[in-house]
This record gives sequence, C-alpha cells and structure tokens, in this order.
Amino acid sequence: MFCKSCGSELEDAAQFCHNCGHKISNILVEINNPIESKFVGVAEFYSKDWKRNNIFAVSILYFDLMINGRDLYIIQMPKYRGQTFGLVLGFILFNIIGAVIGSLIGDDRDLGKRNQYRSKWIKGGQLVSSEFCKDIFLKIPLDKLKQSIIIGKNRLVLNCSGKSIILKKNKKELRLFYQAIEKYVLL
Repeated sequence: MFCKSCGSELEDAAQFCHNCGHKISNILVEINNPIESKFVGVAEFYSKDWKRNNIFAVSILYFDLMINGRDLYIIQMPKYRGQTFGLVLGFILFNIIGAVIGSLIGDDRDLGKRNQYRSKWIKGGQLVSSEFCKDIFLKIPLDKLKQSIIIGKNRLVLNCSGKSIILKKNKKELRLFYQAIEKYVLL
C-alpha cells in the first residue's frame, strides 16, 4: 500500500507514513498511478480456478473471475505443467494408479503456484494491485453482460469482442457467481 499524501510505499499495518507522517486510514490507500488506483480494493466478486472446457488439453487452463462494479473480468492464469508431468511420470514408472497419484500431486503443486501468482494482486479478498490487468483474457461491461452470457448446469459460456470461452465450475460456485451478477442480467 502507498501513502495518499506523498506516495511512499508503506507496510500493510502502518498507521502513519514513515516519510511524511500522514495518518493512514484503515481503508486501502490509492496507488499513485490513477489507472491502477481504480482497481485497488474494489472487487465485488472474485472467484478462483475456473477450468476452461476443452476437448483435449495437455495442461488445463485456469481462469479467475472478477467483478469490479463496471466490468466482469476473465483473468487467465499462467500454464503450469505439474499435473501433466506427474501423470506421465506416474504412468511410466508405476501404471495407471501411479498416473492418478502423480497427476494429483502435480495438480496440488500447480494450485500452489497459481495462488502465489495471484497473491500479487489479491490479499484477503481485497484487490491490492492492478497486476492482474496484463492477464485479462476477456473484459465484459456489466451493462452488456445479459447479451454475452449463458449459464448452464456446471458451466458458463461468455461471448464478447469476438472471443468466446466456456468455463466449468461446481454448482455451488456457479450459484454464487449468478447471485453476484443477477442484478446486471435481470435488467
């Protein structure tokens, strides 16, 4: 976090700026860059690790969904190949059971890497940076969401700006997502 008065970087628990002495409120302080400051602390909804529905994929693509009051963002996480590597290694060394175990171990490792990667912009459910902007796959204005989304049993389909994506998630998470967007799609 940064001081609103002088722009010095502060520790998260700081009550006063070490540089200028300005009192820091408990609310996240804006970053100097106005482009970044519009994102800080404004996530109305954030959901992690939606899987892209592909017929065949060597490594599964994961996405995060975020709503900030004006737009829905689909954020593409980096590709990690731990699950694929574990699957192949387990199959070569042990057999089908080894492949399943290797895949699960690799998937846990990939999850840790995704969490570490996303910690650059979200902490404790609060956005602390606009670092995610470089990974935006799709941005849909909420006033256009109704025309751009189809929600199914275990998936949602999003179409916007010539891009289309099908994301899978469990029913509970889809219900939470729908509750977050229903005021925009029921207009």
